[in-house]
Amino acid sequence: HFRGNVLERQPSYVATGKDWENPSMVKFKVVRNPYYRAVSSYTHFIRSTSSNQSFEEYLVSLLEKNPSNLSSHELTVRDYHSKPQHNKFDKSINHIVKVENIEKDLKLIDYRCKTSLYDSYLAVKNTDSHIMIKDRSITDYVGKKEGEFFRLPNREFLIPDYQYFYNETSRKLVERLYDDDIKYFNYEWPFV
Repeated sequence: HFRGNVLERQPSYVATGKDWENPSMVKFKVVRNPYYRAVSSYTHFIRSTSSNQSFEEYLVSLLEKNPSNLSSHELTVRDYHSKPQHNKFDKSINHIVKVENIEKDLKLIDYRCKTSLYDSYLAVKNTDSHIMIKDRSITDYVGKKEGEFFRLPNREFLIPDYQYFYNETSRKLVERLYDDDIKYFNYEWPFV
């Protein structure tokens, strides 16, 4: 949760429309591989609700709701976490920071912009409360398992490696939901 743990600790400033058009202002965006992000969004959803939806059911519900078409005052926490990352302002972004390369990308921004984002990131790197226990013993497809399958006593969750949430159906659902993100941010299928 780079936004909450790092960016919100920086001096506060709300960008204006003129800022977005100003070529001298540095603008960067943090994005995540949509295939990982979809699973993360789902696990966040089942942790914060009593829903028993499977991963596939969750993806279908997102496609039906289409969070990218909602105005910001209509978005729920779930929608923000699952909303496509690409938007109309992306053409004015100077740097794309990929979560998968976050340390390298933050160092580059720090070097170019004389900031200390990387140091701020390191200070909170291992304090993320959203980290779940990974169960390496699960090696079968879990995309149709209900949310209850992942819940343990004491509000803990046991999550298999993200690749086991996918089959051809769930992969295609994510590609429909995040087609623009996959293309614009140059992401590929991460699991071989």
